[in-house]
Amino acid sequence: MTTGLKRTVDISPPDPKPIFTVLMICIMPLFVSSGKIDWVSLMAFTPKGFEALLAASNYAGMISYLTTATFAQLSQWIWLINGLCFWIFGYVLEKKMKGWRFPVFIFLSMICAWTAVYVTAGFNYTKMYIGPSMLLFAMLGGYFAFFPKKPFTPQQWVRPSTEIFSRKHDQKEETALRYWVNPWNYVVFFAVYQILLQVGLNFPAGEVVNRTHIPFLGQLHGWLLGRMQGGQVSAFSPVAAMIALGCGAFLSQVLPKFAMSLKPKRPGGKLQLEVIQHYRELRTLDMTHDQACEGAAKFAAVPIDIAKDWISKGAAGLKDQDIKH
Repeated sequence: MTTGLKRTVDISPPDPKPIFTVLMICIMPLFVSSGKIDWVSLMAFTPKGFEALLAASNYAGMISYLTTATFAQLSQWIWLINGLCFWIFGYVLEKKMKGWRFPVFIFLSMICAWTAVYVTAGFNYTKMYIGPSMLLFAMLGGYFAFFPKKPFTPQQWVRPSTEIFSRKHDQKEETALRYWVNPWNYVVFFAVYQILLQVGLNFPAGEVVNRTHIPFLGQLHGWLLGRMQGGQVSAFSPVAAMIALGCGAFLSQVLPKFAMSLKPKRPGGKLQLEVIQHYRELRTLDMTHDQACEGAAKFAAVPIDIAKDWISKGAAGLKDQDIKH
């Protein structure tokens, strides 16, 4: 009765919502600069302070220290730009890594990034670093590992009769293509932003105006960086940023594989997936649940009780068996 049925049914779970990414963006305003002179010294990361916490084995204090330096924002405008960068990279990473893997990625990336600053500090043990730039470089590494590609859906040669008068699918595809942005544009934007931020932190507003003879740049410097004086603090260490980028790419590949190795394999394997697919195909033919279960069980030559159990569990846990649809 179902011979020759070619309809493909997608039973994979939907991509998770980027909840953790939004949470990080919402937390950052709590760390916006208060405008006080000693704010930077209280919030910034220094290799000397990091070493002191390591020597005292104060790991809880170290995590608090790194978190504060990571989420500290020099102004409301800087928070908006950093939040945009978090959204660009985090949206892709959280959907690809799924579940607890993304928060663990952020936690390990933060530690790796600031440790790289400490290791490469040399004699600059009192140099201050502040803001999420180091973590963003690690997220950029993960972004490269899951680099978005332009959506492409092969067109059907023969459209099913039920879709002849429906353009919802076409409209959805056209919208995705219309608003698709080349991810390299985001990468270039991030790189330019980090360079300008680093230059702004190394030169005070007065010197920027004297060098460029453009008073507006001095005002812009004040809006973005407040009363920050040049040379006091940096957004990132160039060498450590490249190390963080590599760590992010590495962690984004290792964590999903590690999680997959912990999943218990289901006994049904490929046969279980075929039963679920056949069941859903039969349901599209207006069969009842019991009729579709019976048909899927006969199709796969398995007992009806086992088929019902597989169908009730859906596709959960099947991805770790590398089953090709």
